[in-house]
Amino acid sequence: MESGRLVATFKRSPDGALRAWPAGKYIHYEIRLTVDDLPEGVKAVTYLLHPSSKSARVQSVPYGVQGFREDISAYGDFFITVTAEGFRPRSNEWFAIAFATKLSDALSVGHPPIARTKEVDEAIMELASHDPDSLLASQPSNQSDNTSKLQLRIFDGSRRLFSAPAQFLVTITDGNQTQQFRDFVSTNVTQFHLPFFDNFADNYTVVVWADGYKQVGFTPVTLTNQFPEALDLMLIPADPGFNFTDACWEAVRATYPFIGSDLDATTGARRYEALLDNSERTLACFLNLCEAMRQITLSQGTPLDYIKRLIWDTLTPKQDGFFAWCKPALIDQLKVGAEARQFAPVINPGVFRRGATSSWKEVVFGDVQVRFTFYENNRNAVDDVDC
Repeated sequence: MESGRLVATFKRSPDGALRAWPAGKYIHYEIRLTVDDLPEGVKAVTYLLHPSSKSARVQSVPYGVQGFREDISAYGDFFITVTAEGFRPRSNEWFAIAFATKLSDALSVGHPPIARTKEVDEAIMELASHDPDSLLASQPSNQSDNTSKLQLRIFDGSRRLFSAPAQFLVTITDGNQTQQFRDFVSTNVTQFHLPFFDNFADNYTVVVWADGYKQVGFTPVTLTNQFPEALDLMLIPADPGFNFTDACWEAVRATYPFIGSDLDATTGARRYEALLDNSERTLACFLNLCEAMRQITLSQGTPLDYIKRLIWDTLTPKQDGFFAWCKPALIDQLKVGAEARQFAPVINPGVFRRGATSSWKEVVFGDVQVRFTFYENNRNAVDDVDC
């Protein structure tokens, strides 16, 4: 199982004291982040910080920087989401993993209790005692700064940063319907400095278009003068077509064993080939969802590690999703991810899906997202595992 570990340490001044400064009733600490236990081939690490951090919210560190280190400052405890991406050494296949760790937990790793001084122990407790959302709510606005910052990242349909040469037409409109930016950019990550109004006009709309791709956008993107905001958008080809060259039954079954765990290999292959022949769109949806879940890293494993058996008999796969028996622990993993702002709960899921008891949606790519819906009153034993 691919993983990584976030390590945080307090920075020290030449006299050995922790580097920190008071700000009202809080103390800002200077902290160094590093990541270890990463798989081979990682080329970049991105840290997504909470708005209560005084550092830029999104920090990207390229390969070559020792330990992918990044220095931040903070005066409260919050989850840090780490995304590591690169290419596998042997297959040259692109991959990405992500995990979330609380700052106080990362500091406990960097300062083991057996070697921790009283000063460090008190600093960790100080940070852990402050809730980041309440800190942000009480943080005074800097009225002298009338500029907000937006980082736009553009991904392709494989969930990778757009790599092909392209010209992206970016249109940014504020809440007053005034166009603040409209021009072509050539990079997949772009920083924008936009007016800050301190009212509803800070609810921006961002639209991206590229030749050969469907237009994509998101609203509202609420900006502030206190911290940068990050927006990820995915461009989908205008005429994507289907290519199942690498999706033969043997390869798919080896990658996603739950697809045929209820049948012998011959019967499973016959059922799969029938789906390929009769419903390419449904199969494409299934494979796209599986690949997306393979790239979603939970605090323990990926969603695929919790799926036991695909349901074919009574609830066959559809063009917009599929049903499967899964381990109940997946629900707990999604709750942890929701705390790290990786997922958001769906309110009253039973309104649209009869019998649904809980649901979470991914919030990484705006409208392009994976949604997990559970019917916890329906139970089944799969290979002696309660599902």
